[in-house]
Amino acid sequence: MAAAKNLFTKAKEVAPAKKAKKDDKLIVNVEGTEFAEKLAKFATLKAQMDELKADLAMSQEFVKGVGIEEFVKLVETNKTNPGSFLVASEKGGRVMVMPTKKYITIDSAAAENLTEVYGEGVVKEDTSFGFNTDVLMRNQEAISELIQNSELISDEDKENLIEAKTVYGIESDTLDKVYTLAKESGRSVAEVVEDIQPVFMLKSAVAGK
Repeated sequence: MAAAKNLFTKAKEVAPAKKAKKDDKLIVNVEGTEFAEKLAKFATLKAQMDELKADLAMSQEFVKGVGIEEFVKLVETNKTNPGSFLVASEKGGRVMVMPTKKYITIDSAAAENLTEVYGEGVVKEDTSFGFNTDVLMRNQEAISELIQNSELISDEDKENLIEAKTVYGIESDTLDKVYTLAKESGRSVAEVVEDIQPVFMLKSAVAGK
């Protein structure tokens, strides 16, 4: 009787080797003025859109920066998170600034630093566990048999079979504590906002006159 295949038998055949790419591309000429006109329009509009996207990104970054500065001033004045608010220009333009309780991802060093400066309540830590692939593949036969005979796996591999992955982030309500964190840490509100880096969004922009 043939031995049963273990749980890690390859699920698919090895993919064929990819052929080297050639620098020269095949050119197919398409007849007709309609295609020529549409292609020219597409190329022109695409170039214009790329330029507009670059201009939009620069303007958005500047406006958002001003919005964050005004957010800091509101926190300093009202001693609390103002939530969404409008900023207006002298020409009647306006845009809504929306400070969210979402934050950029941080690493362990940043998490340690923030905890040291602001205390335990600012950083959250989520750990997930998974198999160490190298150890798993070395012991696939034993694992295929549901590890009924535990002596098939070395003590060292048992210790290293499970890997822990920890992700750090900012607690969602930290934005509401910005003023308090600034006072308790001796840092400015602007420095606290820069440290925790909440995501700011812009909405409903109006150009004005």
